Amino acid sequence: MENKMERIELRVSKSEKMILQRAAEILGFGSLSAFLLSEVRPKAEEVVKRESTIRLNLEDSFKIMEYLERGEVENGALKKAREMYGQVVKDEGIPI
Repeated sequence: MENKMERIELRVSKSEKMILQRAAEILGFGSLSAFLLSEVRPKAEEVVKRESTIRLNLEDSFKIMEYLERGEVENGALKKAREMYGQVVKDEGIPI
């Protein structure tokens, strides 16, 4: 398993860097990078999750599932979506 670290460069003003470094010190981070990563990663994960999740109301969810269950027109992508839905329902413990 490769665990190669990547570099990110960020240009900031002197005053921005000073305040970021001070905050990292106050919170006990060993480095500015560790502080920035700890603050930014949760937000990045939230954005990715929000933008890659489709939310439907209950009525629309049932309509889609009825269509999928009939299987009248099911291509590979639709079949995969149905299987993924089933796995999410199973993983989340959602009663169907």
